[in-house]
Amino acid sequence: MHFKKLLLPLLILFGLSTSISQEQIDLDPLGGWYTYNFDHTFGTSNWGLNGEVQYTGYEATGDLNWFLVRTGLTYQLPESKVKFALGYGHATFGVIGPEESKVTEHRIYQEMKMPSKILGLTLNHRFRYEQRFFNGFFRSRFRYGLFFNIPLNNKQLLAKTWYLALYDELFINGERQLRNGGEVTFFDQNRIYGALGYAFTNNFKIQLGAMRLTRSTDDRMTLQASLHHKF
Repeated sequence: MHFKKLLLPLLILFGLSTSISQEQIDLDPLGGWYTYNFDHTFGTSNWGLNGEVQYTGYEATGDLNWFLVRTGLTYQLPESKVKFALGYGHATFGVIGPEESKVTEHRIYQEMKMPSKILGLTLNHRFRYEQRFFNGFFRSRFRYGLFFNIPLNNKQLLAKTWYLALYDELFINGERQLRNGGEVTFFDQNRIYGALGYAFTNNFKIQLGAMRLTRSTDDRMTLQASLHHKF
C-alpha cells in the first residue's frame, strides 16, 4: 500500500480546525500529551496487568492539565482475544495559567476489549465504565473507543515495522445532576487521534502524533507522544 495514499485520508480525517470560539477560554494553540502504556501477562495464564501513566499540559511542555496513573487486573477469555479489566486510577487536575489550584480524583473502572476484522484490518473496540470520586462528588462515565493500526512496510505489525495508529473515543456522562444542585452535560468529550508509529520489537512501540480533543468547555489540538510496552 502506497504511503502517500495512506496519508491522504489521514490528513482529511484529522486535519480539523484548531480555532476556539471567543466565548471559550483562550487556550494556547497546542497542548502536550505524554503517555507510557504497559501490558503484562502472568506466565502462560490468562491473567495479567495493564495500565498507563499520563501527563497532559495545556501547553506543549507545561501548565498541568492532568496527571494520571492507572492500573488494572486483566483476564482474557480462553481461546479468545476478548479481554476484561477491573482497575483503579488516581488523577490530579490543574487549571489554565499560573494558578496553583488542583483537584484530585480517585477512579474505579471496568472495561472490555474486543477485536474484530474488516477489510483485512484488525479493529479493537474498548468499552469502559468509570466511577469517579473527587471533592465530595461522585460521577460516572461511559467510554467507547475504536482503535486500529495500519502497517506500512510489513503485512503485520511485527518488529521493525512502521505503522499508522488511529482511534476515536467518545465519552458520555452518567449521572448528570450533582449533589450541589449543578448539572453536567450528557456529552463529556471526544478524542480523535492519528500518529505515526514504529515497532522496535514485537513488544515495544513508540507513537508520535496529534489529537483533536473536543469537550463541552473547549476544542483544541494536542501533540502526543506515547510508549507502548508489553512484558
